[in-house]
Amino acid sequence: MGLEPADTGTLQGDLIRLNREVHSALTERPSITQAVIAASFRTPEAAEALTAFWADR
Repeated sequence: MGLEPADTGTLQGDLIRLNREVHSALTERPSITQAVIAASFRTPEAAEALTAFWADR
């Protein structure tokens, strides 16, 4: 991950940008995020990757 958070100059703008990024991650096809969520129930490695993904946001 390692992405820098958005800095639009306002908290509202930052939260809107973050929401859009999360929405895109969950709705793009194929959705890597959806695959990792499903895999997180099966393997500890995928669960760690999912935790790191959300922690970075």
